[in-house]
This record gives sequence, structure tokens and C-alpha cells, in this order.
Amino acid sequence: MFKNELILSMKNVTKHFRGLVAVSAVDFEIRREMIYGLIGPNGAGKTTLFNMITGYQSLTAGEIWYNGRRIDGMRTTQINRLGIARSFQIAKPFQELSVYENVRVGALFGRDGPRDTETIVKNTLELCDLAPFANLQASALTAGNLRKVELAKAIATRPELLLVDEPCAGLNATETEEVMTILRTLRNQGITIWLVEHDMQAVMSVSEWVLVLDAGVKIAEGRPEDVAGDQRVIEAYLGTPLTTPEKMDNRGIPQIKTEIEEVLLLVEDLWFAYSGVVAVRSLSLKVQEGEIVVLIGSNGAGKSTTVKMIAGALCPMKGKIWFQGNSIEGLHAYDIVKRDITLVPEGRLLFPQMTVMENLLVGANPKREVSKFEDNIDRVFSLFSQLKDRRDQPAGSLSGGEQQMLAIARGLMSSPKVMIFDEPSLGLSPVLVKQISNLICSLNQEGISVLLVEQNAQMSLEIADRAYVLEKGKEILSGYGHDLLKNQFVKKAFLGL
Repeated sequence: MFKNELILSMKNVTKHFRGLVAVSAVDFEIRREMIYGLIGPNGAGKTTLFNMITGYQSLTAGEIWYNGRRIDGMRTTQINRLGIARSFQIAKPFQELSVYENVRVGALFGRDGPRDTETIVKNTLELCDLAPFANLQASALTAGNLRKVELAKAIATRPELLLVDEPCAGLNATETEEVMTILRTLRNQGITIWLVEHDMQAVMSVSEWVLVLDAGVKIAEGRPEDVAGDQRVIEAYLGTPLTTPEKMDNRGIPQIKTEIEEVLLLVEDLWFAYSGVVAVRSLSLKVQEGEIVVLIGSNGAGKSTTVKMIAGALCPMKGKIWFQGNSIEGLHAYDIVKRDITLVPEGRLLFPQMTVMENLLVGANPKREVSKFEDNIDRVFSLFSQLKDRRDQPAGSLSGGEQQMLAIARGLMSSPKVMIFDEPSLGLSPVLVKQISNLICSLNQEGISVLLVEQNAQMSLEIADRAYVLEKGKEILSGYGHDLLKNQFVKKAFLGL
């Protein structure tokens, strides 16, 4: 085996989920003793690609070859025995077992079967700086050490090729650098690494070659510095200009509210963690009456977690959320809606077997009188005439754009003062993205204040009065939308270079 020798090749790799094309005709090669990066915005197909390589999901079309042997169609255990290991995005150790025992599980089921497991476990624990915690139960570990255990289990299988899925999620800068050091050490020991990571500075600093996916399609590959400067990659992460007329004056400059407005929504020192992994840390923000406020940042920055806490879908571990001067943190989502805040969730979360009309009924605020309900029905059908024509049609039969319109219409049924949009442009064509952008501006002009989470930074900053840039769950930058559009630090937050 020689360095830079071909170890893995993919030819026309494709995956369909019913009508959705998750990965489309991807060709790519991996060579020995290198670190590769796999990046792309939400829904790009990164995890699906890893799942196909490791046998968790079958291919719709294409071939995957490893060391000259075709492996698509093999079981996960067979692929692992051949020398491909994988760590997962969510660390799930055996909680009641010690750190030593968790890593030993990997050694027992590694390449070529169990052999000299004690030495393998000892060396792996030392490599991952876990030796001092060997006898502790996994349930007692910090988030950073849990991530290392997840990685150590995969390393203990003695792989030639290691696929690493978001090993730095929720970690601080020091913990992230520790993980990157482990990956570099593995590469120096002859193991080939392929890394998916939303911390763009980390993945760009460690990778020697990067593959970029967008909506399942390969849009670029190359050295990190070349990929970060590729216009297709920049547009995939930051979006393209929309020049939205509703938010621009006739000089092409965003209209900024200069008067002092009432603060409708105030968030102070908000914290949240998933199984010990901190997703939001010490975050504060505000939405004034009549504003469009935007949260942007790379995948995993904590944007969706933040709006879920505001909407009552998650309960903050710490911090305060005020709406019109009243504390609302920890209230049930049902009670948040009654207070005139509504969330249009990522992925729409419609009831696919229910009709358009039935989905709208679900969104109605229970405190509103019947006449108000009828007025809201008339309003949403005037905004979305195609929904009126499909009022008796199952929501699951609508197109992606129509489903997004229905999700917005459902949110409007509660007559909100504040609408929260979580990734409304996800998976939509540029034409539909512009329509959604114009619609948000129109609703804002009608008096609805908006808090927008959006992967398309270019679009969202064009229409924003103010914006917050998040990274690893905390604010790193804030300001007027039109100022941040020109700020190179925003690009760095998304692309790492």
C-alpha cells in the first residue's frame, strides 16, 4: 500500500427517496493517507453519501469501489470488516459501560476480527486523551470527551478509511483543536480520513482536498483555498442577490428604521444543550416592532435551536425570553401561539395525509372568535390562490413550493404579531426563493414583525433591518443587514477562509 494510492472511488452514485433526489450522479476518488473534507449547506446530501458508503442505505444507481472491490450492496458489518469505519453525528456511547469498555467494543468488531484487543484499546485511549477516564462510566463524561469516545470506538476497529461525521458539534475552540489534532495524528499513522464538519474553519484547516455538494449535486472539488473562492460554493452557502423591491428604496439602499420602536421580543443569556453538547450559549437578541431580524451562520450554529426555544418547542436550560414585557421561556408551544408568536418550522412539518384546509385549521389560534377565523381563511386564500384551488387536496401531494406556502399560511391563521421563519427557502428553486422573500417583506409591511433563520445569507441580509451572525451557538457579529452584506467576516463564518 502506497501513499496517494486510490482507496475508494464512487461512480455515478445516486440516491432517491421517493420523489426526492438526495444524491445525484456523484463521482469522486479518495486516495490513501490524506484528509478529505465534505461540505455543503443543509440538505446537500453529505450524511446520505456517508450512509451509502458504509452500507446503511442502498444506492439507487452507481457504484462504490474500495481497494479494487465493489462494496455497494454489502452489509454494514462486511464493509467494516474490510476496513471502513465511521463515527456518527450524534455521540451514542453505551452509557452504563466504562470508557474502556466502550472502546473495547470497537476493537472486538474491528477489521479482521478481534486480535490483541487490550493493546488496541490502550493505544486508542492514549491517542484520544481518554486514558485518565478509562474507568469512568460514559454517562459521567463531558460533551467534549463523549465526542472523543465516539471517535475512539471507530478508531479501535483499525480502519484504513475513517469517515467522521461532525466530530466537533457543540465543542469549544480548544476541544475542536484537540479533535483536529487526533485526525492529523491518524493521517500520519497511515489512516485516510474523510470529514464532514459544520465548523468551516476546522474542516478547511485540516483538509487537503474538499468535495462540495449542493442539493445532492457535486458543484466543486479541490484544495480548501480554491474551493472557498469558487463562486458556485459561495452562492451555495451565501445565496445570490435578489434585489428585493419591497425592502429597497429607489436608490437600491435598504430601508432602515431609524426611529425608536417598541421591543416586542427580547432574549437574554440563553443556553441549551443536547445530551451535554452545548448548542446555544449566552445568546441575547431583540426584535423591535416592525423589524425583520435575521439569524445567520453555518450549519450547526444554533439558529434553529434558538427559535425553537422562543416558540416553546424546547425549554431553555438558562436565560430569559420576554415578549411584550412578559416572561415566556418554558411555556408550552400552545401557549406561545396564544400570545401571538408563531413558528413556520424548518421542513414545514405539515400533516401530509390531511387536506390543505385541515392543515390550516390546525394553525388557527384557539382564542380567536369564529369571525376572525373566517377572515384569516379569506386572507390566506387571497395571498395563496393556488392553495384555495387545492383546499381539499392532501398536503403531501403538493409541490415543495406549495407546501412551503401552506406552512406560512398555517402560521398566519393565528394572527401573529411575530412570525418566526426557520429556513423557508430550503430546497426551493431561485424563483420560489424570491417569491418567499417578497412574501416575508409584504407580511412585514402589513405590520408583522419577523425573526428569520435562513441559510441563504445573501437573500436574508438584503431584506433584514438587523442581523445576528452565530457560530457554535453564540453571537460573533451583529449589525444592519446591508452592512453585513459587505462584511468579509460573514463569508469567513460560512466558509472558514
